[in-house]
Amino acid sequence: MTATTTPSPASAPAVRPTPPGREPSALSIFAAVTSLGAMLIAVIGLIAYSLITNYELGVWKLAPMAVHNLFDIVAGIVLVASPWLFGFADESANVWVPFVVVGVAAIFLGLTTKQQGGYSYSKPTAATP
Repeated sequence: MTATTTPSPASAPAVRPTPPGREPSALSIFAAVTSLGAMLIAVIGLIAYSLITNYELGVWKLAPMAVHNLFDIVAGIVLVASPWLFGFADESANVWVPFVVVGVAAIFLGLTTKQQGGYSYSKPTAATP
């Protein structure tokens, strides 16, 4: 017969209890995934409509700059509202504040960017007399 011993409380590893209100929950994990998903969708959308904008960095040049600016404004509004729309506004500020800051910047840039392109990466042509 073998004797089994139970560890004494002194030899057991010390486990710090989680402070109240800091327990991970399914809701906090969902909020983190939702905030990441919202940011990824915003970034992919920004890249997509930048590629089709008729400006110096556009690849396909299908949409005028006015449409690009309108997309910037709409994306900014969605980013500012996304913490409340997707339910992660109750998380810590480092989760939702970047959405509000980037959204406000997108709205500002959409409202203040020139509608017509005025810069070109090509060499200037000589003026004809």
